[in-house]
Amino acid sequence: MSKVWDWWDYLKGKGAKAPKVPKWKLKPPGPTKVELNSLTKKYLAELYFTDADFVLIKKMDLLFDHLTMHPEAVQYAVKIGCVDKLLDIRHRAFANNVKQQACKLLSALGHADPPKSRGVRILSIDGGGMRGLSVIHMLKEIESLTQKKIIDSFDLICGVSTGAIIIGCMLPPVNMTLQQIENVYKDCSTKVFDQSTIIGTGRMLWSHGYYDTMAWENLLKSYVGDARLIDTAKHETCPKVFAVSSISVQSRVAPFIFRNYGNPKGLAGLDYYGTYSAKIYETIRASSAAPTIFEEMRIDGIPHMDGGIVLNNPTALAIHEAKNLWPNEQISCLVSCGTGLHDPVMTMEDLRELSQQATSWKAILDKICASATDTEAVHAALNNLLD
Repeated sequence: MSKVWDWWDYLKGKGAKAPKVPKWKLKPPGPTKVELNSLTKKYLAELYFTDADFVLIKKMDLLFDHLTMHPEAVQYAVKIGCVDKLLDIRHRAFANNVKQQACKLLSALGHADPPKSRGVRILSIDGGGMRGLSVIHMLKEIESLTQKKIIDSFDLICGVSTGAIIIGCMLPPVNMTLQQIENVYKDCSTKVFDQSTIIGTGRMLWSHGYYDTMAWENLLKSYVGDARLIDTAKHETCPKVFAVSSISVQSRVAPFIFRNYGNPKGLAGLDYYGTYSAKIYETIRASSAAPTIFEEMRIDGIPHMDGGIVLNNPTALAIHEAKNLWPNEQISCLVSCGTGLHDPVMTMEDLRELSQQATSWKAILDKICASATDTEAVHAALNNLLD
């Protein structure tokens, strides 16, 4: 179908007639904007005339499904007072499951409670594979100094690749300690990254993944279960979190954001592709699907690769998301954890010697990959721009 219409776009300027498309291939038209607004208003009105907890939960479920299916309705829902009504429900509810459902729906609407302290506190974790073990030790030190769990100390937490693994394991309902997450890394190193070169090379030629991708995926399911990312928002103390993968968009590779919250501006303010409907294990798999290491991850027909390809240091994106969530708040603290860098200082004489050596295609590709996954440029820029 896409090819047919591509040709039609080319030929219609030359007086060609539109191609006839069989009726069975035509998609049924979706609801109009007026119909969507009317339906959104109806779902909201039903929340005002419900007393029983189980009925209220059912009504909120219907509204959540409606907004998930029609994200263009989010902006109108916010406009007509949906957030205020849900805040009132959360405040008045005695049943914990009613409060949790209200929290989840509020998060889907892009609502963010005030920061836990004066100003927004952000934690950002770079990609880096098994070097994520170093980040775990940094976070242990932060917990030791603050006497608080990491998820209780920050308002927004983000990560790429190995950072997504750490975040996914510490969120509710998984609630792993940092020591348990360290054990997960050690478990992965023996169960996934231990195989013969012959098997790995054959697998890479066949499926473009050196290691057993299904074994990795099954391990993730055993660690974090089938919970969806948005389900973590049911817990009032859970921070806003996101992880990044890479997707192919026309002629470029773009970041894709897995959030546990929605965009308060709806599609009208969409700056990056993203979703809150993915499961936690899918989020981790997609964000850590490094080319040649694991196969790409397909979610709703879209292939995802390691987020480090386009955004190995997500700190700048974290600031962007924080400004959307808390437009009237200042950033009080930003902790960015890298996973280690070996970059020896080189003199001009060293550079001259290197420039005289022949450069192989492998060396060129290695440098391109190193440049694409560089984290220091973002760090240097933000280090100069931020207070």
